[in-house]
Amino acid sequence: MLLTQGDEPKDLVEYYLSALKSNEKFKETIKQRFGELSNEEFEKWTFMITTISFLRDDNIKKAMKEVEKLLNKGKVVKDFDKLIKEDRLFYFYDPEGLSDMVFMELERLRKYCKENQKTFCENVIFRFDRKGFLRLFTNVFPIEDIGDIIKELRQRVSKNERIFGDIYVSISYNPKNKAIIANAHFSVFDGEVYLRLEPQFNYYNFRDNSKLKEKKLELIKLNVKDICYRAMEKYFETYVKD
Repeated sequence: MLLTQGDEPKDLVEYYLSALKSNEKFKETIKQRFGELSNEEFEKWTFMITTISFLRDDNIKKAMKEVEKLLNKGKVVKDFDKLIKEDRLFYFYDPEGLSDMVFMELERLRKYCKENQKTFCENVIFRFDRKGFLRLFTNVFPIEDIGDIIKELRQRVSKNERIFGDIYVSISYNPKNKAIIANAHFSVFDGEVYLRLEPQFNYYNFRDNSKLKEKKLELIKLNVKDICYRAMEKYFETYVKD
């Protein structure tokens, strides 16, 4: 963000959602898709469109792409893509920023449960799949540092596993998009409602024949777990009383 925008927003989630909400083309496509909405409803649908792919029709996709191009402008983005493909750089997603999004979905599910007098709610189609969105959360590092970063993540994840239990992460590869698809599976119970969430995280510019493939996959799994554990921590701090 500092290199592409000349600034580094404190709240990346709000930065992205605000960019969408202030775009006239996006607002018009939402109106066409869902009709007249209150401010609260507009906020809700903007968040859900960002994380649930089947809600996006072609017009919404075009509007989102237009906004994301503005947020990811500059030659440096293409340079990073090239260097990542060449195994000279790699990256992980900012755990704090994306965990805010996961936490927001847990809150949305909890609210839905309470309003509908349910004790169990789930979302198994929650996705972080837009490249233009994910770029905002990307932390890039020299490939030779991958071992040190994996070591640091292992320590953090191991500590949280002992507190919250294991999070299962499944991995698949999409050769068309050159993307790793990482799906996490976890649940939370706050004493009132039981929530199950399966967030999907896409990692782009992944070379399946890379010599560092196994290290990269380990880092991806650890990164996904770290994001989800942070979201769980925020959830329990907010909704579970001592």
